Amino acid sequence: MLEKRIKDIEGLLQDYIRELEKEIRVEKVFIYGSYAHHKEHDYSDIDVAVVSPDFEGGTERDYLILGRAALKINPLIEAKPYRPTDLDNLSPVEFLSEILRTGKKIYDKAA
Repeated sequence: MLEKRIKDIEGLLQDYIRELEKEIRVEKVFIYGSYAHHKEHDYSDIDVAVVSPDFEGGTERDYLILGRAALKINPLIEAKPYRPTDLDNLSPVEFLSEILRTGKKIYDKAA
């Protein structure tokens, strides 16, 4: 049952990525939080980090793009925007470091 639920979430996130790609170039997507650790409940947010060169550094515009796509696919998707350069030279105390260390990469355009 849990395995099916994880597959359902991965399929849902693939739909989300396709929706995002109508507006931005998506390079990588990571899932983190309760779904990445298989500790979700019925109303858990689906926490994802989206990496795109088209983001402006966490601006209102970035969040509007992420939010519009989430509303079309599933309003429980809670996404954070990152630029590819944000992945370079991370401090271990940065939130993105935690995402990369404990989350799961579910999409990589380069792969």
